[in-house]
Order: sequence, then C-alpha cells, then structure tokens
Amino acid sequence: MEDERKPVRQAILDHIDRFPRVESHYCRASSTYMYLAPELNVAKMHRLFKEENPGMRASESLYMKIFKTKRLKFHKPKKDKCGLCDAYLKSSEEQKRRLEHSYKRHIEEKERVREIKDEEKARADVTKKVVAAVFDLQQVIFLPKSNRSEIFYKRRLSNYNFTIYELSSRKGVCFLSHEGIVGRGANEIASYLYTFLQEKESEGAVEVVMFADGCTGQNKNTIVPAMLKYFLQNSKKIKRITLYFFVTAHGQSEGDSMHSTIQRSLNCQEEIFLPAQLATTITLARRNPFPYVVNEVQQHDIKDWKDLSSKIFGAGVYRVRETDDGMKVNWKEYMAVQLRKEEPSKVYIKMSHLQERFAPITVGAGRRTNDKEGHELPKPAYGPSRVKPKLSKGKWDDIVGLTQGDHPVIGRDEHIAYYMNLPHE
Repeated sequence: MEDERKPVRQAILDHIDRFPRVESHYCRASSTYMYLAPELNVAKMHRLFKEENPGMRASESLYMKIFKTKRLKFHKPKKDKCGLCDAYLKSSEEQKRRLEHSYKRHIEEKERVREIKDEEKARADVTKKVVAAVFDLQQVIFLPKSNRSEIFYKRRLSNYNFTIYELSSRKGVCFLSHEGIVGRGANEIASYLYTFLQEKESEGAVEVVMFADGCTGQNKNTIVPAMLKYFLQNSKKIKRITLYFFVTAHGQSEGDSMHSTIQRSLNCQEEIFLPAQLATTITLARRNPFPYVVNEVQQHDIKDWKDLSSKIFGAGVYRVRETDDGMKVNWKEYMAVQLRKEEPSKVYIKMSHLQERFAPITVGAGRRTNDKEGHELPKPAYGPSRVKPKLSKGKWDDIVGLTQGDHPVIGRDEHIAYYMNLPHE
C-alpha cells in the first residue's frame, strides 16, 4: 500500500515545488522559512493539483501532511511569533522558572514602549508642533494580480510599499516602488523619512517622535541616525528627533491597521496589472478622514545616506562600547536613539525602554569639525556609475510567459510593453 502511494506523494512534492518562493519581507536574516504567494493556501493548492491530476487519488489531508514537511509559509503574516514568548508559554513549570526573569523583562519592555507611544500621541494631540508617527514596510505586493491559476506558478513583480502613519492627525503616507526601480534597504528607508521630515518642517513641527520595528539593516543602523543628524543640521524649525524601536516580534501598531485597510482594498480588486493602478487602489483604500497619500518612487529619490554615515560618524562609532556616563552599549540591542539640534556632537541612546533617561555618546571624539563645515545632500544612490536594480532573468521570463499563448494573463498591449521594458539580467 505504501509503495502504491509513493508516486502520489512524489507528484504532490513536485507540485509544491512548482510554486515560486520568496523570502520573508522583513528581518529576513532571522527567518529560515520561505514563503509562497499570499493568495495561496493549502486548500487552493490541493484544488489546483486535482485539476491537473484528476485521476490521482490524493486527499487534502495527504496534501497538507506533505506540505508540512517543507519549511514553507504563506506570505501573509509579516512577523513570525516571538521566540521567547512562544518558548515560555509552551514550556514546563521547571522551564518556566528558568525563563521567568527574561520573560518578565521582555514583557515589561514590550508594554513600556507601547506606553511611550501612547504618551507621545497624547502630546501630539495637544500641539501640532509635535509629530508622533509609526513607520513600516508593508508585505510585498505581487503584480500582476489575477484570479487566473497560471500566475501561482510564476514569479511576479515585487512591489514595495513603505508607510508612515501619524498617530494624532491619522494621516497616512506611502512610498510605493518595485524591485526594478529601487531596493528596500537602509538608503531607501532613510530617503523616505527625509522626505517626510521635510514635509513636517514645512507644516511647523519642532519635534518628531517615530516608532519602528528594530530590524537591523533597514532601521537599526547608523545610516538612519546619520540622515536624522544631517536633517537637524540643516533644519530651521525641527529641534529634536527621537526614534524608538518596538521589541522584536511585538511591533504591532496603528501602521498595521493601515496595511490591513490597504490589503482589504487589494482583495476587492480581481485584477491589477500595473504599479500605477496599484497606486490608485492604495490611495482610495481609505476615504475618511482623508485618502492615503501615495508617492510613486523614482530612482533619483533615493540618496546614498550610507556614504554620509561614514563621513558623519566614521568607522569607529560601532566600536563605542560605553556612553559618556559609563553605560554599556550593544549596537545590536539599543532600543531608542535621539538627536538634538543644539548638541550636534552628541547622539543619545537607550538600551532599554525601562531606562529613565537617554545616555549621551560624543561622536568623532568630541570634534565638531564636520558640524561646522556641514555636508552636502548625499549623491543619488543609483547614479550613473552605480549598480541599478534589475529583475533576474528567471523572473522576467516568468512574467513574459504570462503575456504569451492564446489566452494570456497579460493581454493588453500597454501592459505587455510595460513588463517587456522592465530592467532585467
């Protein structure tokens, strides 16, 4: 009997392997899972398998059992479970006692940063001179979007939507791009935040407080603080900027509600072929109190903040192991950073949200030469001599395949022309 099932099992494995994988969109280094398209689920995959193999006896439960042998998830939840919380809740009483101190501290940190967020929102409610906001990358949006089954077996264009949500005014701002234009690294994040800060200064803000996931590489680095330092150096009104990081795997915030609103709007659309159509869908995802603002990103919008970071902080900032007042520093675990216009030679950090005050670090060994000389706006990250993003040949071939045949998924001439002209290997 088991031997008879081997061909069925192999056919299911082969079918599962036909679906393209993508990396987890956020904090990718921390996950060993690969992800399938968000439109998929096991029931739909089993249905597609049965349509292709009508004579093969394969139940959904068997398909599920084999699926579970793969390190696969569906690309819906942006963040995985918190490892510490999951381990504590599933542990024995003896294990719980060993984890008790770490777990209690972890929960206190999680709750304290949420309290700080509420406190900053309350301040922003009182005066427009204070802006409190959360920012995050939405899960990757794949185009074209269609109900046609062919798309599930093809790699598609990855679209990136970086969102900033103001806690008091409830304004939502999006920076929309795709993998053929820009990446989704620290230069991109810093560039979007710089644009946002410019807008807030023009509206009269004097202080900005932001909250984000502590994703090393995208948010928790020296690149974003260097941008903030540059901005303050040149600002006329904004005097202080603070960035808090949520506890790992506990970054739920009002920004998630913004993403959910956008996703519901996307789910209502049977077909979306072009990024321009996606921008319209996102804009109209919410009407009250006002629609979301969508900035369609171009390559010239992204600046090389990484280069500026090395000029402002130098290579030695990550070698600092103590603050000026003797607090030990771990750059992978710091929880907040603050910059003050009146103290350009200092960076203030917190290693814990339970810490009452920010601790100062003097950058550049106390020298203020850089601040007196100033810095020019960084050069474009994707300038003439720089490597520009492009699709892999395999992905481009997959997309081109959707334009072919008697009944192509992508059929209109203008849509075909758009995808044919995407930069690729």
